[in-house]
Amino acid sequence: MSSTVKSPNQKSNGFLWAVVGIVVIAAVIVGCIVINGQNSKREAMIDTVAFSSTWEGNTITLKGEGVDDSTPVADLYEDFSCPHCATLAEGDRQDMREAVDNGDLVVKIHPLVFMDNTNRDAETSDEEKDGNSHRGLAAVLAAVSAEGEDQALYWNLRNYIFANQSDIYSTKWDNEKYAEAAKELGASEETATAIREGKYADKTDEVGSANAADLEKTEGGVSSPRVFINGEEKELAGNTDWVNQYKRQ
Repeated sequence: MSSTVKSPNQKSNGFLWAVVGIVVIAAVIVGCIVINGQNSKREAMIDTVAFSSTWEGNTITLKGEGVDDSTPVADLYEDFSCPHCATLAEGDRQDMREAVDNGDLVVKIHPLVFMDNTNRDAETSDEEKDGNSHRGLAAVLAAVSAEGEDQALYWNLRNYIFANQSDIYSTKWDNEKYAEAAKELGASEETATAIREGKYADKTDEVGSANAADLEKTEGGVSSPRVFINGEEKELAGNTDWVNQYKRQ
């Protein structure tokens, strides 16, 4: 009977499979951490609201129950490509939701698209000319127009777009990415399809231009963010507490 003596440095197949197993398990754990992190971030952006969201003309109105003649009306002008608008949306998100929910403030959001003007003036393709201002607006118009959707969909998609502004800009989100975001926030497949197919893309210039025309009549011209309380402009520079200042007390 003979036997083979293995070198102490020789790795067996069992050892190799053990290493492979460890690598696979580590990859699964990392993947779960990433997915859970993404899910937590998404869930953190989902609010439950008690107000209605309606689009008419060039404004999207957020209005809760309990509104009466004493309820202040805020006209808020914003552009999805404006960094200051993103900062404001993050800072006033919960105060605005609560104030509108309670009927202590009516908010009329006036979307703008002027931040895409540099794209519009350049020699680029039609798709490139429609930047985040236009595609983001088309997406939220689809959300607010959809029948049977949760009233919070517009609100949550708007906030999500502002919260992810840097990523959207750097990776150049297309309609498909906006549709995916809406689905993650609870949109139906019908609404996601409307976003994916750019159903409201032809309305973005109309809405944005009408709101820009309103601002052109003011001393400040076309800029964002801007807020008017009962028709009177209020200072917003670094002020994310404006809701608590001007809501019904």
